[in-house]
Amino acid sequence: MAKKPKQHHKTKKPQRRPSNPPAPVKASTHYQVLGVDVKADAETIRQRYLDLVKLFSPEGEPEKFQVIRGAYEVLSNAQTRRQYDLERFYGASLQDLSAQAQMLMAKERVQDALSILEKISAIQPSAATYLKIAQAHSQLGHVEASDTAFAMALELAPDDAKKIELLINHAYSTPDLYECIRQIEEIAQDYSAIKSTAIAQELFDLYLDVDRPKDAMKSFSRLISRRKIPTRHDWEVYLQWIDAMMYAGLDAELSTTIAKRVKPALLRSSGQPYMAEVTAELDLRRNEATTRKDWPDAVTYTDLLLTLDPSNHALRTARRRYMDGAIILRQLVGALSDFSLSNAFVSYLTENYGKLHANLSSAALDEVLQERPDAPFPLGSHEVVKYMENQYPRLYRALQPDLIRWPSESAPR
Repeated sequence: MAKKPKQHHKTKKPQRRPSNPPAPVKASTHYQVLGVDVKADAETIRQRYLDLVKLFSPEGEPEKFQVIRGAYEVLSNAQTRRQYDLERFYGASLQDLSAQAQMLMAKERVQDALSILEKISAIQPSAATYLKIAQAHSQLGHVEASDTAFAMALELAPDDAKKIELLINHAYSTPDLYECIRQIEEIAQDYSAIKSTAIAQELFDLYLDVDRPKDAMKSFSRLISRRKIPTRHDWEVYLQWIDAMMYAGLDAELSTTIAKRVKPALLRSSGQPYMAEVTAELDLRRNEATTRKDWPDAVTYTDLLLTLDPSNHALRTARRRYMDGAIILRQLVGALSDFSLSNAFVSYLTENYGKLHANLSSAALDEVLQERPDAPFPLGSHEVVKYMENQYPRLYRALQPDLIRWPSESAPR
């Protein structure tokens, strides 16, 4: 029997897999996205990225391309790659670690917060982080470690303004108010050439806290140059000084400073290139005061603008309106401390005044009324309206329709 010839079956050769297959785009790390080892050098990462871009073009597969591009942007930069590696090492992002540290500090778990802050400083060293580390060490009584961390914060500060901010924050960490003032005075001396309004503002507030108003005024006045024509920086100082006096309620000092220093300085500065900016700033503050119905401040800024432009009819008209509001407000404040008026009537006044002028906080008024003892012999219902007309005429005219209805069904008795 003849042997059957052997049948030779052609077998398909297995296809060779590419040495660098396309990386899974839904990978969990940037290294997996690019398909490289965590120890890959910069050239390997760059070459791998170029290979992947050929396979996943922005036109053909835009979503995959964006993922690959994002991974490459992080790993191709030494600083961002280092931060990414450290975040992976600590198992949390920089934002998550910051949130954890803040939560732990709020719970007064200072030692745990310090551990987190040290991780943050390893990932991304910054002046702000080292300041927090210094404060945490200070709370734990680690004086030397606190000083070292604060020195690092100063070294990382990008400019003198940031250094001043850090030094001021560090000064406030001391529990003794006078020691805090001494430290900030030293800062002012060390950075006297900069003429920092930030330091002046801190000293202004602190001096008022310890009843040293003259020193408070000097904290700003010493920053003004002695030049005949004020500089642009002088006006930055003047404007912040005015704000500080307004906020502190130093009405007498404000009037004197404006009359003797600010208005003469305005006249001397007339025609200077920077005066357009100063005028715009004054007008902005006037408008802000008008919006919040702070009539005394609106009058102050309008007076300064009129110094520059005395014939401005619109400003003069506005000033009369502001002045009327300021007088009415002053009379309302007077009525609050007038014990000829009952608490019920004062409450009625403030309620109706608030309908016309929303600049008074209802919470502040409630607090004043709660602390105000009721008058032992208040005026009667019919006498009080006549009394208002004589003692507080502007307030009376502003609220006349409501006062005529006093007492009524809706008015408190």
